[in-house]
Amino acid sequence: MLFTGDLGSSRAQNGVEIARSLARIQRRVFVMFGNNDAAEYARIAAELRYQAGRADLLSGMDRDCTTTLNSAPTVCGFSAHELNAGGERLTLIGARPFAMGGNALAFYHALKASYGIESMVESTARLIRPRR
Repeated sequence: MLFTGDLGSSRAQNGVEIARSLARIQRRVFVMFGNNDAAEYARIAAELRYQAGRADLLSGMDRDCTTTLNSAPTVCGFSAHELNAGGERLTLIGARPFAMGGNALAFYHALKASYGIESMVESTARLIRPRR
């Protein structure tokens, strides 16, 4: 499942509540932050990981007393993800998070903190060679 941008409609609590719900989905989940998520992206990303870990712990332990961990939702950005859909191989490419369209780099501080991107030139280079 892919969820794209503006998870919280610019309101911090809404984004955190959505993250709580997404973390409980029992399928592979990808999240791409939108421009309205930029101000609270760290809280939303932390909530995704926290809720997924919490769900794993609460789901119980197997007979050997080890937890069976499901993965937390994957936050996409400047990344490529190999998928298998009904026997077909696909690649999901997560482009520039926090984007607003146009040719200007939006939310510079969030991009720098999360991805080390400081310019449109660096952003374009990362889009051409996404991490796997």
